[in-house]
Formats: sequence, structure tokens, C-alpha cells
Amino acid sequence: MTAQAMIFVPGAKGSKLVDTNRVDFDTIWSALQSEFESIESLELTDVDEGIQYDVAADAIIRSGELERLAYGEYLGDMHGDVPIYIFSYDWRMSSVTNGERLDEFLSYLQEKSAASARMKTIDSFNVVTHSLGAQVVRAYMNLYTDPLHRLNKILFTVPPFAGSLDVVTTILCGEGFFGRTRTKIRHLVRGMPGAIELLPTYDGAARFDDGKQVDFFNSSHWQTNVVRSKPRLGKGQTDTAARFRSALEFSRKSVRDGLFDLSSLATAGRRRILVVARDGYKTVQSLAVVRKPEDQPVENFVDLEHAVRSDNGDGRVPHVSSCRFAESVPTLLVRRSVFDRDYSHALFLKDERVQRLTRRFFGRGRFDYDGPGRSVRRVERVVAVESSAGGPAGDWTVETD
Repeated sequence: MTAQAMIFVPGAKGSKLVDTNRVDFDTIWSALQSEFESIESLELTDVDEGIQYDVAADAIIRSGELERLAYGEYLGDMHGDVPIYIFSYDWRMSSVTNGERLDEFLSYLQEKSAASARMKTIDSFNVVTHSLGAQVVRAYMNLYTDPLHRLNKILFTVPPFAGSLDVVTTILCGEGFFGRTRTKIRHLVRGMPGAIELLPTYDGAARFDDGKQVDFFNSSHWQTNVVRSKPRLGKGQTDTAARFRSALEFSRKSVRDGLFDLSSLATAGRRRILVVARDGYKTVQSLAVVRKPEDQPVENFVDLEHAVRSDNGDGRVPHVSSCRFAESVPTLLVRRSVFDRDYSHALFLKDERVQRLTRRFFGRGRFDYDGPGRSVRRVERVVAVESSAGGPAGDWTVETD
């Protein structure tokens, strides 16, 4: 007899990264940490035939446990008759690489079920993704002529289909509460395809002061202090600029050729997919880039201070990205209300409406997405917001049913 199973694919930084070459499996990265003792161990080599390795000679970094605060309640609520498997991956790596590893993981689970007398053989999987997990699944889908090979239904939650400007901020400024940590992270992330592939690709994400579109995968469009190598590097120093230029070129190809276009699915296939986005949190929509600013020592200066921000997003991913396929693939928007807790991008799966939608979507009956107070709406299309002067404001909203 055959059966289905559920696969959960977390988002970027949704799983810890641990050094498995330590007796205690030392945690190198956790989203809940504020300071990192060995963060340099996260540095990757340049891409060699699509493969990267840890630079540190004595480090073997692997994905570890999920962040319980973000996913514990959701996965606990989903447990039932169908087994749930977690695909925890190294989010530093390209989504194309992780898509191939997901393919191997699904094969392993099917072989495991066939070999066990205590379970039915798995013939298909329902998939739930959070954030970056959407790109991993799209990379998996791109491996097959039948993109839904082994997949029954897919639920994408807060997916960055067309990237996020938050990645630009991280590359330029880093993350963390302490200056030392921020500096390290901004240098490390410039060699991580998993992050770089999330650079925004939607029209209008950034424009030069002469009105031309910025291509963040083009190194000549970046701030010169980020992409120009220093004339002299000290012994043992990494040429971060050269590494970043190489990673940009590699990531451009991955995004262009490695991710499946959901709108190309046949009608029957589209009905097996559901996208759920979030509304109501201040989100960066677009940026201006000044080619030769008078008050800055660099060219192509990214003006983060005057970025266009609005509530048309989940705090990290704007509607123009998460709802990219709304006109072809069923897409829902979970509205924010004054009674909501702070369930923005990272904590979206803690919202009980998302848990309810999951059970309904994967259930056997008719799918009904209606929620209390019409707080869940079907997205019809993404619409550009016009400025008071009549031109585009670099912001996008959605039309719903």
C-alpha cells in the first residue's frame, strides 16, 4: 500500500548552523544569538563547478535543529496521521544546490518507507515552505520535465519569489546588535549564494538618479567600495570584493536558469499550489541609487535612509515579490488587524490562521480560505501605487476579491 507524507522546508536562518567537527556540535549560527564567537567559520570557498566548502580547515558546518520559536508551534499543530519530515538545509548554499539535495532527500524517504515493514510506501509528498524554502522547492521543480514529480500539493508561505531589498541592506550594513558582528556578517554574506540569490529582481526595486533600472546582479551597479578590490591585501586576508563579484555572477545564472516559473504550469498543476502572503508590516519597497553623490566617497551610493517603505508586505518581503504569481497561481493575503500579535515574516507560521489554512488546503474536502472578519483574502493582481505627482512611487499594493 502507498501513502503520502509532508515535507517542511524552513526559511533562511530558520535552522541553526553547527560545526559537526566538534565533540559538542558547536552552534556557529542561531537566529536568537546576538554575539557570535566563531562566526568566521561560516566563510565559504569560491564556487567550484557549483560546489562550495567551508574555508576553515577544521570546520565542517551542517544545518542543525530548527528555530523552535518560529516553527515549533506550527509543526506541533500539524502532527496527525501523515508523517512529517523536516528538510533542514545549509541556507548559505545556492537554492539550486539545496534543490538537488531535496531531491536526494525525497528519494531517501521513499526508499526508507519501502524497506520498512512498519510503514506504508510513500508515493507522493505534500510540501510546506517558509520564506527561502520556496526557492529551494522551485529549484527542485526545475529538475524534472514534470515539475510536480512526487509532489501532491505545495503551500508556499511568505515566499520571496522576486527577492527582497533586505538582502541589499545586509550586504551593505550587516546584521546584529554589535558593530563587530555586523561587520563580520556583511563580509561573510557576500560569499553566500543562498543570500545573494534573494537580491530583488522585480522592476522598480531600485533606480539610479537618472531613472535607469538598477540590476543588483551586475557588479558595476553596486557601490564601488563593495565591488572594488583593495590594492594591497595583507597576508591571509580574503579578497571580499572579488569573491562578491564571482558570487553575483554565479547567483545570476542560478536565479535565471535554476528556478521553476510557476506560471508555466498547466491549469491542473496550478490548482495544487497555494501561496500565502502577509500584510500590514513596514517593508522596504524600493531604493534610489546615486551614481556620483557629492557628499559620499563612493559611486553608486545606495540611499537606504530615504528608501520607500510601506505596509504592503510582511516586514521583509513586499507584495510585489510574494504575490508575483498571483494572476496564475492561487494566492492568499493574511491581513493584519489591531488584535494581531507580531506575526511578521519570521514568525508568520505562529499565526493560527496559517495553521488553519494548512489543514484545510491539505484536507480532503473543499478548500475554504475564508477567515474571521474577512481577514484572509484572495489576491487578484499586484498594482503599482502612484505618487501624488502622478508617477510611480516605487510601491506596490494588491487587489483582492
